[in-house]
Amino acid sequence: MSAGGRRRLVTGCGAVALTVVVMTLAACSAFVPSRVELSRERLQEIMARRFPVERRVLDAIDIGIGSPVVTLQPEANRVAIDLALTLGSRPVGTMRVSQSLRYEPADHTVRLADVSVDRFAVDGLPGQFQRQLDRVGRPLVSSLLEGQVLYTMRPRDVERMAREGLQPSQPRVTSSGVEIEIGAVPR
Repeated sequence: MSAGGRRRLVTGCGAVALTVVVMTLAACSAFVPSRVELSRERLQEIMARRFPVERRVLDAIDIGIGSPVVTLQPEANRVAIDLALTLGSRPVGTMRVSQSLRYEPADHTVRLADVSVDRFAVDGLPGQFQRQLDRVGRPLVSSLLEGQVLYTMRPRDVERMAREGLQPSQPRVTSSGVEIEIGAVPR
């Protein structure tokens, strides 16, 4: 082969190699999603794994919280959870808690935040006792749920985002689930 033919061959191979490298880099960045979506059904599965929760109160009463049913509240950017209450193993009432969600960059988690006990009702309990139970029960339930991890981003996704200069935004509740947009790190 002549010197000119070798030069054209080397140049052609170099161009092909450069194209392959550029396409590979583009393909790698394509694996970083533009958003993470958790459907209502997925949220329901996650919550079902977190319950039942049982706690002893005042060293004498075993309270159970279970059977979660997730409701989305996109207009308030909150997620509500209806729960069954038990004393010992006996069903005694219901509760509804709602919370916003926050992304925690330190450990790449989505956590429950601003937990509010919207309803705490014990079947057949007279009003004066209901008010006393509210004073004890509402803060107890809020403290049990505040800051709890709902979702953890996969380490490989976190690494890809860091390489690409991307980061997750704060979660947003929609009519079908929760979305976390992935965008450029602000400069």
